[in-house]
Amino acid sequence: MESGGKRAICAWHRRAGKDEVCMHWTAVAAHQRVGTYWTLLPEAAQARKAIWDAIDPHSGLRRIDAAFPKAIRESTHEGEMKIKFKNGSLWQVVGSDNYHSLVGTPPCGLTFSEWARAVPESYSAEALEESRREYIALYGETAGQALFAQEYECSFASVIPGAYYTAELITAEREGRVGQVDIASDMAIHTAWDLGVEDATPLREADSLRCRRCRGGRPGGGAAADDGRL
Repeated sequence: MESGGKRAICAWHRRAGKDEVCMHWTAVAAHQRVGTYWTLLPEAAQARKAIWDAIDPHSGLRRIDAAFPKAIRESTHEGEMKIKFKNGSLWQVVGSDNYHSLVGTPPCGLTFSEWARAVPESYSAEALEESRREYIALYGETAGQALFAQEYECSFASVIPGAYYTAELITAEREGRVGQVDIASDMAIHTAWDLGVEDATPLREADSLRCRRCRGGRPGGGAAADDGRL
């Protein structure tokens, strides 16, 4: 996460300190990016016992006091199990069984403790769809879809704003219209180049006769790219 990762899975043994590590990381993240952060346990009652009221037997401190020192807090809300930091960020421990109460508060950081027992709908397709619409409203259809795919779907192939035909090429690949075509040695191959300097050099090859047979006279062929230093 410190190197820029956005997701991590801690498959550690019992009492290895998973919650402590995640809570301390949340304290760091909340001061790097102002926003709302949640720690979710399978049940709300469990969240209070295991996180909010729990005391570390080694230090004698409440777990929340060890992870979120009072010096960085503006306020602490015992009833809501919520802490507001001086920089404006919020952290709250909640139960995934009560996720309906969280609707309308998009978090920028989530920790699922005991993920295998969590209610899966607590971060559902509906919540993702709402985030997608927000991106489109902010950045427009093309850029919004691309940024959403990058942020939420970890896509390395989503549309880069300003790129030509990327969405069309992704669709063609998904539909099975992109593949390997053997070169016809008895026909001339035509190439078209867009020389890159600081960006990639796209190269398009076409066998005009075979393209006319296969595509009703429309141009077609293959494509390749290089880093600009051929």
